[in-house]
Amino acid sequence: MFRNILLPIDSYEGVTLQPIYQDWLNDWLYTIYDEVEHGIICSSCCVQAVIAEMCLYSQPQNDWLEIMNDLLVDRDNILAYSEECGKLLYKFDSQWRQSPIYAIYNRWWIELIYGLLDKSDFHYGDLILQYVQPSGWIFNPNVSDTGVPWRMKTELLMSLAMSFEILDYYGLLTERRSYFESLLASQPVHPYISAEYFRMCALSKLRSLTQRPTDLNSVLHKCQSGFGFCDFSLEDKTDEYMGTRSRTQRDVTIHSPLISLYALKLTENGYAHTTLEVENIIHRFGEHLKANPFDIPAFKMRDIDIPFGTDLSPLEIISASEIISLSK
Repeated sequence: MFRNILLPIDSYEGVTLQPIYQDWLNDWLYTIYDEVEHGIICSSCCVQAVIAEMCLYSQPQNDWLEIMNDLLVDRDNILAYSEECGKLLYKFDSQWRQSPIYAIYNRWWIELIYGLLDKSDFHYGDLILQYVQPSGWIFNPNVSDTGVPWRMKTELLMSLAMSFEILDYYGLLTERRSYFESLLASQPVHPYISAEYFRMCALSKLRSLTQRPTDLNSVLHKCQSGFGFCDFSLEDKTDEYMGTRSRTQRDVTIHSPLISLYALKLTENGYAHTTLEVENIIHRFGEHLKANPFDIPAFKMRDIDIPFGTDLSPLEIISASEIISLSK
């Protein structure tokens, strides 16, 4: 089964879930089902619902494509948020009607899971090609007109990696390999584990892992936090837009099961020389989570309250269960 780029576990059907995490995922799904009845849904939640159902029941239990068709399509545009969901977002007004790359990827991935894609129909591939910018980055400028220097590098690299998966599926990536390869090779080492993880995913699709940074040891060492890894180090964290710490000074580092899996994947692909050290950290993290299954702090962005939904996500819960399995 095709895995989602956001959750690097080989088989969702085969993942071993701790009973307490099974209960949490079932409760989360019931909450999502109820919100869908009220028209509240986002494309990311649809993907997480599909993954959760696959982990719990080995296959999707609901027609999430029908839900997407009803609530996440507007004049043939693939939306990230439903209208009712958009109304709940902080001062989002009419901006909820947007189609970022991850929303396109989410829709494409769910169609892939349901076996509804036709490789001879280049619809999604052509859609992605429309958003290739002169700089080589791939994003929808209609969502935001922020210039490339001030965009979040993790988001840029995530969008690139997601786009490459789609283009590769339709055989549209090979002829553009050198163009994208030079873009990725020219990027400095980023202090975010997620940014380097998505760079790795993008280079892997280009069959160009030799263009990866030669050593990410310093990034991994700096991002150790608690029993695992945090996405960033406060020492290096600055606001992408402001270029200062003015809007990040209240942030704190937390250990994240999902980011810890990203760190492990980086070492597995030869991105660092500390494979054994990272494996040892993952083992200790797993032992800790066995005894403290919900010691998974939710990242809180400055002083913004979450008006709805849960603090934790299925991605973190499933990652925690995977880390416990790896610690055996």
